[in-house]
Amino acid sequence: MPRILRLPEVCRLVGLSRSSVLRLERAGKFAKKFNICGLHAIGFDEAEVMAWIQSRRAGSLATNGDAARRP
Repeated sequence: MPRILRLPEVCRLVGLSRSSVLRLERAGKFAKKFNICGLHAIGFDEAEVMAWIQSRRAGSLATNGDAARRP
């Protein structure tokens, strides 16, 4: 069963503010949020959030690796 992360936990994990996370989500550049337990509670699928974190790390490593190889 997938684990649901609430927005404050997502913000702590990714190191971004609430507004930044929601802005990225609206732009389609972050895990999709969904309503839980009513109108004001939102959650994120933990696997999607972790995949986003991994993609950012992979992009960062690729960028840093290319810079290190340049003369």
